[in-house]
Amino acid sequence: MSDILGSTGFEDINLEERSTAPQLKEKTLQGTTLSQEAVAAEAAAQKEQAQPQELSAAEDDFEKLFGSVKNYQEGDIITGIVSKIINNSIYVDIAFKSEGIIEPSEISNHNLKATEVCQVGDKISVKILRLENKAGNPILSKKRADYELAWTRLNAAEQNNEDILVKVTGKKDGGLNVDFQGISAYVPASQLDREDLTRLDSLVGSTIYCKILKAARSRKRLLLSHKASREKTLTKLHEALKTIKPGEVVHGKVSSIKSFGAFVNLGEFDGLIHISELAWDRVATVEEALEVGQEIDVYVIGIDEENTRISLSLKRLQKDPWEEAVKDLRVGDKLPVTITRLAQFGAFAQIKEGVEGLIHITEMSDEKQVKYPQEVVQSGQELEATIIRLEPQNKKIALSLRQHAELTPEAASLTQAPASPVNG
Repeated sequence: MSDILGSTGFEDINLEERSTAPQLKEKTLQGTTLSQEAVAAEAAAQKEQAQPQELSAAEDDFEKLFGSVKNYQEGDIITGIVSKIINNSIYVDIAFKSEGIIEPSEISNHNLKATEVCQVGDKISVKILRLENKAGNPILSKKRADYELAWTRLNAAEQNNEDILVKVTGKKDGGLNVDFQGISAYVPASQLDREDLTRLDSLVGSTIYCKILKAARSRKRLLLSHKASREKTLTKLHEALKTIKPGEVVHGKVSSIKSFGAFVNLGEFDGLIHISELAWDRVATVEEALEVGQEIDVYVIGIDEENTRISLSLKRLQKDPWEEAVKDLRVGDKLPVTITRLAQFGAFAQIKEGVEGLIHITEMSDEKQVKYPQEVVQSGQELEATIIRLEPQNKKIALSLRQHAELTPEAASLTQAPASPVNG
């Protein structure tokens, strides 16, 4: 028997072949043992039968990993979801093998920060500039996608004779520079009505409807008329009036900041918060209180239909500090104050948060005639002053630094009873 086994060559079959073809038995044909080549061929055939199942499983795994990857080309405009924002760069999931990146210079034509344009989870349109950088990430552009899509909307609006909503960015040669979704345009003075021409400064930062007069993309020229769409603007305002009323609190987003106040977008229109309506305390600059892109609740003061203006307030959402302050103040009271600012005629001093009084220059010293307030006080200085006059109805308090301050006859009468609260 050992001789027979030795002649078949089974000892030459390796362990892998044995495991691939388990239970391989010696075969004979008409009493003759199979040759070594025949046995090896049998083992190979059984091994090949097992490979399709192994390959099928591998293909399934590959499909799971890469089956959802899109086949993009450079120049494609696609949509993606913002996955993260790092160092003012936006990372976007575009169903590719790696995240796409929008560098700061490709975010907006208006030098906006990433967080002013989008937030994590937002769906945005992007243009593929490069499929891969050295790290394997697609390089994307939001501003170029916005530009392409804006021209598509412009062409459709022109073809359908529809008005477009633009934002006024400045004034030039008696007309207005405006922006339509990243595309610069111009409204000449001849295409503004008489009322608009008298209030160009106040229009800057607001949104208006315009009709397209000429659109030439190759020349990057977009000429518009506000006069032709004035009727539509008024119609839109009347629609807004149905949902926004004086005394209501509405939600909006700060769209632009000027030296005189902040414009807040309420949907179809922007409303204005004048700098005096930002806080009960004195605000030196609008930037101290607000920033572009900030979402806020605002109080509607009033709506001017004729001039298409909506007046808003932030401070009226808070309780007027004068209401509480005047309950505890009496003429003749001595109290600590802090000098907040100097004027030619005297100095203003903070009594409580949101409540200031005036120290007139004639009430600064018993010993000498003061020519300039800075001879006696400085901004930020803390000292003690006496209330010599209290006018809660006018929100005015007169203070004195003199040791023997004299109360006016009108002020003396106010020491007999608590001052009445003032409704702001």
